[in-house]
Order: sequence, then structure tokens, then C-alpha cells
Amino acid sequence: MAHSINWINDNAEKNLETIGRKSLESTIENLEKYLNIGSFDISGLLEIDLSEELKEQINTEVKENKLSTDDGFDSLSDSLTSEIREYLSEDFGNYGLSFDYVEIDENVDQDYFRYQLSWGGPSEEIRFYENGAMEYVFMDWFCGIGFNVNTDSTFKLLFDYFTDLGMLDFEASRKGSI
Repeated sequence: MAHSINWINDNAEKNLETIGRKSLESTIENLEKYLNIGSFDISGLLEIDLSEELKEQINTEVKENKLSTDDGFDSLSDSLTSEIREYLSEDFGNYGLSFDYVEIDENVDQDYFRYQLSWGGPSEEIRFYENGAMEYVFMDWFCGIGFNVNTDSTFKLLFDYFTDLGMLDFEASRKGSI
């Protein structure tokens, strides 16, 4: 899926779009494993960052149950899929650096919630706006690029996740209640 650019403040090398898109694709892959693990086949599971113990259990079930690596996640036993989901849920808790509300000020014309994934040079964040818009932002020192991710199914899952947790409450944040 091609993500359109909302804005860009390019670097001197004029390659920020390329670098930003690579970062965006990497972020999508990471979020997919946390939010949509059921869409993976067994070979995909073995490629993601799981503990060696879980990978051994997957391989054992594949052999014992004569599964193919093309078989889906749900072809594994309920106990193993639960263990994998629990492992990834714990890991997801450590994925982002912070989640905070960014108020309107002289530098920000629209308030938003920020899910910050990394900071420094470069940094990455996902912005959630009150109108439902979502933006993936890649910044490298004084340069940056914002990608429209409104229609991306992975970012929709993330939006739903934060919404279900009550974390995207603009009114409460403006009142200082969150």
C-alpha cells in the first residue's frame, strides 16, 4: 500500500522520503505481529522475534501434527497460540516509548495524541487526531516527513486498540483529566 505524504521538510540529501518509507514499513511489520498475529502463517511466525522456546514448540507441533509452514496461526494448538499471544502482548507493552497528549501551542496548530516509538535522531511517532486522522511521522534532526496512514488496516487496528483502552479521549485530556 502506498501511503501519501502529508508534509515533508526534506534533508540536504533529498532522501528523507525513501528513509521514512523504509521506517514506516518496518513499523507496520512490527505492529502486525502485535495486533494481527492471527494473519500469520507458521513460516511467518518463525521469522518474527519470538523466544527460542516458543519457536521450538512451534516446530515440535509442526512435526507432531504434520502441519505445513503454509498453515495458519490457528492450526497450532490453543495452548500454544495463547502462549504466543501472551508473549507478544508483554512484548508490545515495551514496544513504544510513550503515549501522550500534545496540546495546541505556538508550534502546534492541532492537538493530537502521540504514540512515540523512538526519539533522538531519527525519531518515529504515530499521531492520532480528533477527526480520526492518523499520521506516521519520521523525523531526523531538523527534517521530517508525515505519511497519511488513515486507510492502513494495521494503523486502524492500533487506533481501535487505543480507543478500546480509552486513551484517545480529547475532551478529558483538554480538561487535564487524563
